[in-house]
Amino acid sequence: MQDQEILDSGQSSEELHLNDQAVTGLSVAAKWAFFLSILGYVMIGLMVLMSIFMLLSSLSKLGSGIGILIFVLYMGIAVLYFIPIRLLQLFADGTKTALARNDETAMGEALEKLGKHYRFIGILTIVLMALYGLIFVFSLLKLGGMGM
Repeated sequence: MQDQEILDSGQSSEELHLNDQAVTGLSVAAKWAFFLSILGYVMIGLMVLMSIFMLLSSLSKLGSGIGILIFVLYMGIAVLYFIPIRLLQLFADGTKTALARNDETAMGEALEKLGKHYRFIGILTIVLMALYGLIFVFSLLKLGGMGM
């Protein structure tokens, strides 16, 4: 009966122990994840600054609608970009903490953040590919309608 419960829960009755190679690999991954998250935050900051610059420069001219559109677009991209970057940073911090304290629970939470990061990136990739496909189809329809 206990074996069936273990199978249903997707967990093994044996504990998972990490050897030195796994610990080293996770440590290196955490360092790179932290580095990439810092770069991500810098890029988000640049996007926000660029969007504010575009908004302010367009307000001084007539027809500021395009500047507002670009501002909203850049801010939306920055918000979308923040989510996976934050999850990557949480993975890095959690992994460093788990390895330093030899804490299984913290490692599980850190790996859960990494899984959420990849899930978000995967869904975003699917959405963008579908959007690109729609743009391609509409472009072909537009070209076909022009008599080319």
